[in-house]
Amino acid sequence: MQSALRNLDTAYKNFFLDTHAVGFPKFKSRKSKQSFQCPQHCRVDFKKGTLSIPKAKGIPAVLHRKFKGMVKTVTISMTPSGRYFASVLVDTASSWRI
Repeated sequence: MQSALRNLDTAYKNFFLDTHAVGFPKFKSRKSKQSFQCPQHCRVDFKKGTLSIPKAKGIPAVLHRKFKGMVKTVTISMTPSGRYFASVLVDTASSWRI
């Protein structure tokens, strides 16, 4: 619920404060890709191969990459075929050089 309100607030701020280049916020159908975000209290355990989010601890996961840093947000999405995927947003201290 927090992330939905945050996304809605950002959409309206972009619409009213910018030069209307963004356009009016469009509401999505519930039949499209279902997902939710966990913005806090999420952990990844690489040794056990599990993902922990609030109200669901120790979810078995296939972890493709190891990372160092603080987990900011985990997005859980379900495809139309019924498979679940997790996308992890991580805050790292290193800066990229171009």
